[in-house]
Amino acid sequence: MSVNHFENINKALKNLERQPSLEMGLAVANGIIKLLGLHEIPVEDIKGTFVQLPNVERYNSWFQKHPIFPDRKSCFALSHNESIETKFYHLKKRSRQIIAGGVGFELNFEDEEFTRQGDYKIGLDFFLLPDTKSLQVVLSDRGNLRIVELNNRLNNTQIEIFKDWTDMVLSRKTKAEMHEILWSSFALQSVNQKFYEGIAVAFSTLTKHLQEQGRESESTKLFAMRLLGRLLFCWFLRKKNIIHEEIGYFSDVDKLEASKYYDSRLKPLFFHILNTPMGKRTNRPDIILDTQTPYLNGGLFEQHIDDWCDQFIKFPKDFFKNLYKHFDKFNFTTDESSLEYEQIAIDPEMLGRIFESFLAEQIDATTNQEARKAKGAYYTPREIVSYMCKESLRSYLNYQKKGDNQYEDAVNQLLDTSNQSWAKGGSNSKRDAIKSNKEYVDLITEALDSLKILDPACGSGAFPMGILQLCLSLYERLASSFDTYQTKLKIIQNNIFGSDIEPMAIEIAKLRVWLSLVVDSEGNKIQPLPNLNFNFVCADSLMPLEEQKQSSLDTNDALFNTLRRI
Repeated sequence: MSVNHFENINKALKNLERQPSLEMGLAVANGIIKLLGLHEIPVEDIKGTFVQLPNVERYNSWFQKHPIFPDRKSCFALSHNESIETKFYHLKKRSRQIIAGGVGFELNFEDEEFTRQGDYKIGLDFFLLPDTKSLQVVLSDRGNLRIVELNNRLNNTQIEIFKDWTDMVLSRKTKAEMHEILWSSFALQSVNQKFYEGIAVAFSTLTKHLQEQGRESESTKLFAMRLLGRLLFCWFLRKKNIIHEEIGYFSDVDKLEASKYYDSRLKPLFFHILNTPMGKRTNRPDIILDTQTPYLNGGLFEQHIDDWCDQFIKFPKDFFKNLYKHFDKFNFTTDESSLEYEQIAIDPEMLGRIFESFLAEQIDATTNQEARKAKGAYYTPREIVSYMCKESLRSYLNYQKKGDNQYEDAVNQLLDTSNQSWAKGGSNSKRDAIKSNKEYVDLITEALDSLKILDPACGSGAFPMGILQLCLSLYERLASSFDTYQTKLKIIQNNIFGSDIEPMAIEIAKLRVWLSLVVDSEGNKIQPLPNLNFNFVCADSLMPLEEQKQSSLDTNDALFNTLRRI
């Protein structure tokens, strides 16, 4: 496929950004299916089609209304050939469960073992998100999903993916070979590795440069890690259009010397905008008054001693220019991937991998060991985290009604059913049998409300984040009405806690929790983030408390009154 075709897709994406609409979303999908050698169908002809849903009324809350047939939904059949069929859905709300259900409406080659033996076709699905500005391209494999989200323009990673598709079309392949190529092209591991390599270069370049100026080794590492974490957080916020871009925080990076750029752009953004309530921001000669970028609270942008805010910091030449160029090669998402839902983009979990990898390359000064080994900072694979979370929660929920086999079956069904199976379940399914038993629903909901999870060596937050996602899924399955943002906020404030001996790990754990809220905020109307200083603390969990030095709120009136006032 020629470079011109990728430029045509970029033009369609730019049109989608400027004029968000169903028609523009269909135009982008048409450009993608041409990469597979499928025939482009005029948008007006596509709008005249519809996918036959199993139960239209049941999916009223899933999809937008059909633009032509009022009793139908915006679910369209696109082009197909003897090997591949494509469909397009316009979502009314963003939900992993809905996307899994949409992918599974019809059996495809990749769904089951028996479908791989018959005449079933490979399924490729497109989901236009509710804001009509982004299009998700979705592949599946036995109910697990891999997703690429397109908006604005194709980045380098996405172009590499789609080049694999065009190479596949040029050679005759079996359906099994074609699906393997498509599925492998959406692999996240290689994307993460390339991204990490660029971040590692930036980290080592900056720490070495600062140490050569006589700054202390550990302070330079903490400064570099915190700076990279803040910048990555800002890139996630930019994905949600939360930072006021017209102020120019990320412009002129190629015109200003790196140290001057940090002083004039980033320090004001970090410490005087994101860390300052709207009503307390003031006009200053050196800072443009920003009344649109929200106050985030939470502590991430608080000034620390080792931020050296009162000192001039000399950065390596073109440091920020090179770093931003690296960022722009990748797509960012604030929505963390899971085993069943893997988005091919840089997500907050990547911050944990970066932290673990940095420690692996450093030597602990006191023990002369690899820092990761000295501090036990090994990143737990997603599969293990998922298993630990599910089995911990199963044990906790079963304890609420020990010996009731029917209740335990309900808990198992609730925990073990895939998103796709749950979404597709009919009115007589076990799913509805669970929801119709009010005693079980009330008991499980009450147990989730009172749950307290503490990870005494939380690292970058893999286990607390896994519990957050799992509890959120259970609430969604149990509730008749469900507010993702408020439910997630409630879990964060009341249910998950962690401690770790490593300060950088706690910084990243809190960062991941904050970003999990950002993904569900409406537009750029983000609320101040909860302060997590009581949820995630830097401490040695193996060190016993010295009881003689402890005081309680009952015996320390000054402490009690201070905390009450705060």
